[in-house]
Formats: sequence, structure tokens, C-alpha cells
Amino acid sequence: MASANELLDLLNCTIRFSTPEGEYEGLVRQVFSTAEIIIVGKLTLLPDRRMGTLNFRFSELANIRVINRPDSVQETSAEKKDVLPVYPKTEIEKLFDFDEGSDIEDGECVDNRQATYEMKLVPRLSKFVPKDFEIIDSFNKDFSLAIKHIRQQDAIGVSLEGIEISRSGTLTWLCVSTSCCNFLFDFLSLGEDAFKKGLKSILENARIQKIFHDCRLASDCLYHKYGVRLVNVFDTQVADFIVMMQMIQKDKINNRVNTLDACLSYYLEVPYDYLYGDAN
Repeated sequence: MASANELLDLLNCTIRFSTPEGEYEGLVRQVFSTAEIIIVGKLTLLPDRRMGTLNFRFSELANIRVINRPDSVQETSAEKKDVLPVYPKTEIEKLFDFDEGSDIEDGECVDNRQATYEMKLVPRLSKFVPKDFEIIDSFNKDFSLAIKHIRQQDAIGVSLEGIEISRSGTLTWLCVSTSCCNFLFDFLSLGEDAFKKGLKSILENARIQKIFHDCRLASDCLYHKYGVRLVNVFDTQVADFIVMMQMIQKDKINNRVNTLDACLSYYLEVPYDYLYGDAN
């Protein structure tokens, strides 16, 4: 087993290594000595299966070889070369006042230039990602419009954020994405009434498909804390696991599920800079 010091020396290096699952190649992002965990990004399960970013225990790694020790300045410049376009305001802004309550006067921008709505995405991702977001922290017109808009959708993306999301944790944000807008419901401000005033009926609506990545703890939290029973869920982590089980060799067992980062990298080829990355 490689020591912590040996692995720390490999930070930002591209390495190739063996595990019980096969041979991997990727970029060392972080090394946690105490937990004996290494985070490897831009990962490929050789010969050609992109895996995004995964965590490995020190004890899992064998036959570690350095493929490349990059010059940090040159590599950084090369990785940042994507052109980030500017997008116009979208149709959803006709419904919402995105600047309500702002200290900035109409037509004024922070940098004193003409106000411009920017969404920094590489061009090939722009058609998949909603370009607007709305923070909902009170039961006002925006809350009602958001609920009305979400109810009209056939499918929505859902994510719960907070402290140890589960029946014993604390829900701080409930995020709902449609094709044109991300709605961030502030539960520290709204509380349980947000479900009573519309979110519960949406999450329990069998017509609307709810897309999660690993809905287990989210479902546990929603049901036991708020009495919300999720209906018509598509779990991308489960879907990915089924795909991987179909691809894996018959004499091997897939003993891990992939993170959202790994799935976005593998299926959509989302660049590392647009993923959670080191937060994993």
C-alpha cells in the first residue's frame, strides 16, 4: 500500500494504477492522509470508460505509475481555454422580477457598465442547462408563480441540500430545476408551510417525473420529517448502476455506485471545472 507521503507527492500528476476492479488512469486532485482517501479526477477505467471523479482508499491502489508530471502554469492555461459566451435574458424572466429587492437601480450594474445577463457555460452545455435561477424565501407572488410553472412540467430535477439530509438532519434548500429555470426554495425561511402551499402536491404528483441522483436520503427526509411520499422518481444513480452492470465483465462485480460528477463526466462529458470536483 502506498504511503500518504508518496501519494501527496503525486498531487496534480496523471497516474495509472490497478484496483480489484481493473486499471485506472486519472489526475490526482486531493489526498486525505488521516482518512487514507485519495480523490482522482478525469478518471478513465481503461481502456476507454470515462468515470469522472472517484474516491479510493489507499489500500485499494496497487502498481501506481506516473504518466505525467505537468508544468502547473502551462496546464492551468490549457485547461482554461474554453470560451464563455454571454446569453440574453430568457422567457422565464417575463414572469419573475429577478432584481426585486436589489440595491442596484434599474439599468445600473455593479461595475457601472450596461447591465448584462451572463451565464458562463461552454457552448455545448448551454442548451441543456437552465440559464435562470430564482431564490424563493417568502410566500409572495414569485412563490405562487414558481409553483404554477413547476406544475406545468412533465419532468423536473430535484435536489435537497442541508446538514446530513435524512429523517434526523436539517433541510436548508430544496432545489427544483425545469428546462428554463432553477428554483431554490429557502427552507430556513419558508419552513414546512412550503410543502403545504404546493411543493407536496408536486412531489406526490404521479404525472410529473422527479429526477434525482440517489434519492434514498432525500426520500427518507421528505417522508419522515414532512409526510411527503415521492412518486414517479427517476434515479440517475440507479440508472447508471444498471448500465454499468450490463457493461461489466461477467467475472467481476461492480461494488460501487457513481457520484453525480462521475455520471456527468461519463455521459455528458462535462468539463471538470463545471463539476463539484474537490467537494466530493
